[in-house]
Amino acid sequence: MSRIGFVIVFIAVVLLTLAWGCSKSGTESRQPQLMYPPSACRPGSETSTAAALGKSPYLYNFDTIYFETRCDTLIVYHGAKWANCGSKFIFDFQQEGPLLVFTEIDTSSQMLRCMCVFDLMAQVSDLANGTYTVQLWDGGNVHGWGGPADSLILQEEVEISCP
Repeated sequence: MSRIGFVIVFIAVVLLTLAWGCSKSGTESRQPQLMYPPSACRPGSETSTAAALGKSPYLYNFDTIYFETRCDTLIVYHGAKWANCGSKFIFDFQQEGPLLVFTEIDTSSQMLRCMCVFDLMAQVSDLANGTYTVQLWDGGNVHGWGGPADSLILQEEVEISCP
């Protein structure tokens, strides 16, 4: 075999090895990646605290909460969350085997004299194929004010199936 033929075979073997190593297989151990956009009041939803008395989302059922899968990605939606205008939400994510736990946490240090509607969303990618139990929790405010902390909002089974 000529030197050029050897180099071509060597490069082909290296490229095939890299392609095989980078492919997504069901046996790979991948670390899920959490992403979420910054939270802000929905435009036009702000109301004074006095006007907001008695307008609990639990009375009017404002909240829209659901989980959606797209290949190896799980998306958590919590639309129309009724909260203090000063709220700044982040998501915490924990995975314990087939249990995926999302927690909404208000990190704001200020409580304003108004309420508004927030549309929250988080997504986790690179999940392995399988059935998962997904939980969404309300983590309350890190400074202790506001609504109930550590309450389960929704729990469902989802199927991740990505070719």
